[in-house]
Amino acid sequence: MKERVPLRVKPLDCPLESVLLVAVLGYGRENAQVSIKPLWFRQFGIGRPKWHFACDLIAILVNPRDGSVLFDARHEACITSCSDDPKLLDRAAREASSAVASAFPKII
Repeated sequence: MKERVPLRVKPLDCPLESVLLVAVLGYGRENAQVSIKPLWFRQFGIGRPKWHFACDLIAILVNPRDGSVLFDARHEACITSCSDDPKLLDRAAREASSAVASAFPKII
């Protein structure tokens, strides 16, 4: 893609009017159990059920005056489990959001 924002930009001093853009690139659960389909009308699972819970976040800090990227961070958290617990999806989202938030430099 020609218009892709670079993901490895050195941090700069943030002007007061900078804009933080946050996007969720992927969020959800996926059934990861191995399955076969020996007949055209029936699918069989092999082994224990397994689930992937994933959350992929990106945050970009942009200077709106000239469109330059001041800083960016991206993190994907994935948890694999044998139980279909909705709390694991919440844990993956919290892990990804805390990793993105800790990537930004501390200004004190």
